[in-house]
Amino acid sequence: MDGVVGRPLDRVDGRLKVTGHARYTADQPVANVAYGVLVTSAIARGRIASLETRAAAREPGVLAVLTHLDAPRLPAPGQGASPAQPSSRVLHLLQDDLVRYAGQPIAVVVAETLEAAQEAAAMVLVRYAPQRHDMRLEARLGSAFTPRSAGRPDQFCNDSTISNFLEMATESARPHPALRPRKMVSAAGFAPAIARSQTECVGCYTTR
Repeated sequence: MDGVVGRPLDRVDGRLKVTGHARYTADQPVANVAYGVLVTSAIARGRIASLETRAAAREPGVLAVLTHLDAPRLPAPGQGASPAQPSSRVLHLLQDDLVRYAGQPIAVVVAETLEAAQEAAAMVLVRYAPQRHDMRLEARLGSAFTPRSAGRPDQFCNDSTISNFLEMATESARPHPALRPRKMVSAAGFAPAIARSQTECVGCYTTR
């Protein structure tokens, strides 16, 4: 790598990308493609009281609307697996009515076009039975999973680093006094935004 690092290099595909002529995975023509769009939870913890999908299912081009009521059943996690260990976690979506985190997939719309799937996904109506959620970490640090590298001075993750991070996160979460006026209250709802920072667009095809 000598003589390369630190020098400006031309990308072989640079001109194609900046002129809009580059072809990505999602640009490749594939016959009989179906598109899936997720419906995600608007609460952080609770249960799904009801799901209204009939209008979405009637939308032109929609092939299916899957929820926990009709999605295929997945194998149960292995016995003795500890949910605290990342290597033991198994992703189980659309298997029950529990909402475990904000933005959890609770339905998926499959359609002949991406636009039809997006339109129908916005038509799915969800009624929740929300439960109180707790975002405080300090009280549960004793039951947290400890990585093998914890405590090693050559690793980023150690007790002092975690303590410093929590201290910084707590301090940065406190608004400046000037930002806490007492005479005016503003209430609004916000939906999580999806951001992508890859160099190129990424597409995925699944075939059977």
